[in-house]
Amino acid sequence: MVLSIAAAVIAIFALAVNPYLESTARIQTERGQTVISAGVYGVVRHPTYSAVLLSCLGVSFVFATLYVCITALVIAVLIIVRTYLEDKMLRERLPGYSEYAQATRYRLVPYIW
Repeated sequence: MVLSIAAAVIAIFALAVNPYLESTARIQTERGQTVISAGVYGVVRHPTYSAVLLSCLGVSFVFATLYVCITALVIAVLIIVRTYLEDKMLRERLPGYSEYAQATRYRLVPYIW
């Protein structure tokens, strides 16, 4: 449960500093999207996806069945793939993102990836 609560806190902190946060991966040119590097975005580039991974881990501990663990693993793999693709898109299309990515080295897990 602690992991699930930590995931919710990370997601809330990401929402608090990123007005462009939404469920789709797109550049919001109509809103003048810029790179966000404040708060949790100074630690990892995709904190909401980090929160999803923590939540998957937490749910797997609470409901430790084979089906839940397999489902959590599938979700984790999809999040990792999505993170890679979104990061690539942001580097190509969002001005300043490449510099941000150099300054904030980790995508999902501090000191790992």
